[in-house]
Amino acid sequence: MRESTEVVPFPISRLEWPVEGVGLDAALRARPSDRWEVWLRGEWLSSDAGTVRDSDWDYVEGIGRLAIYSESDSSLEAWGLEGGLRWPALRFGPADARVALGIGLGWLRRSLGWEASDGRQWYPCEPWVAHYEWTGPAVRYDLEMDAPFGDAWIEVRGRRWTVEARAAAAPWAEVRDRDDHLLRGILAETRADGSAVWVEASATVSITGSWSLRMLGRYFLVAGEGESRNVVYGGEDPEVPVGLRWSIDEEIEAGWGTVGMSVVWSR
Repeated sequence: MRESTEVVPFPISRLEWPVEGVGLDAALRARPSDRWEVWLRGEWLSSDAGTVRDSDWDYVEGIGRLAIYSESDSSLEAWGLEGGLRWPALRFGPADARVALGIGLGWLRRSLGWEASDGRQWYPCEPWVAHYEWTGPAVRYDLEMDAPFGDAWIEVRGRRWTVEARAAAAPWAEVRDRDDHLLRGILAETRADGSAVWVEASATVSITGSWSLRMLGRYFLVAGEGESRNVVYGGEDPEVPVGLRWSIDEEIEAGWGTVGMSVVWSR
């Protein structure tokens, strides 16, 4: 079998998946002592997510040009699980506005899955070619991440309210994605090593006893590099026969934000 290698500038393809919708968020927190705290939080989202944008470039004598561009509707199913321990390093302030500064360690798991359907495709380099439209599913894309992390936080606690802010970093994160082009019959799977950072802020108001209502905003940034393994399993293009395999160096970059409300139980 003869193998060949072709090196082209980055990028050759970019998929932009939206994260829009309404979901559920639940958190559990326990303080066995004044010196440390254990917490667990789960999130779930299933909704129409907005417009997917797919751009593909080709290169002529080293000069890149946008060859194919498409937009399609998408749906999203996502869930997340996060938990850890945290320790207050410093406490000060009056009883009605007690301030705590601390650090923590934990583990984060995120899973996002999209399906793109009912789209339109254009050919910017060949404007005389008619645009193409399709109905039904075209692409399924799944992104998963596991990351141990450390964080630093500040908490200001009143008699019936709490305001918190947190910044977390994961110097190592394992990112996996699965890109299934249903119309073309091509499956691409990637396992990448990277890093992640995220920030969040929240305001919590006590309702009664151990139950509180919490407003939360957070933003994630994830980046990784790995090898994408591709295989043709269907389609009708004679230039890409079924069984053809190849690999591509891939860069994964993802950023998403959430704003939500949750019910918190603590003791």
